[in-house]
Amino acid sequence: MKRFGSRLGAVAALALASGAEAAPKVSPVCAAAEAALRNLAVQGGDPLLFSTEFPRKWTGMFATAHSGSVGIPVGPQGTAALVRFDHRRLGPALACANARARAATLGEVVDEAAGEPRIRGMGLNGKTGFLWRIAMPVLDRTGMEAVVAAFTWSNQLAGGSQLVFLARQRDGSWKVTGSRILSMS
Repeated sequence: MKRFGSRLGAVAALALASGAEAAPKVSPVCAAAEAALRNLAVQGGDPLLFSTEFPRKWTGMFATAHSGSVGIPVGPQGTAALVRFDHRRLGPALACANARARAATLGEVVDEAAGEPRIRGMGLNGKTGFLWRIAMPVLDRTGMEAVVAAFTWSNQLAGGSQLVFLARQRDGSWKVTGSRILSMS
């Protein structure tokens, strides 16, 4: 018996030494944040900036977002999370390491203090830059549906807010099932 235990210990030590450690587990909320980022980034921008914050001054734009509001029907896939959606509790999605890493592959990660002046400083130069502020996803009670609030602002005197709806797949990944624009200027 002792011989078996020492072999098992040697195998475990060898696995750790060879770097065969398990990848860190990503929470469902952070996985949904990353999936939403992929969807939002397809809208382009040069530069495409992602803020590390979701400032409280912007959360009021999402005060009317709840099930049955702004043309969002009650019940379809991707909207059950609206029942738990509270605009006063929104935090930054880039608090998740995986979402921050994904944002860095899609554009540039900046803090709020640097993002706005940088976009504002571009002026109307023919290029359109975007600064995205993306909130941490809100999951429904089952953890199978999520909603993400996002606000964008560009140097072309435009901006808007939207909700992105996601559904968790059987393999644990998230799929965007729809979005709803709440405001646009």
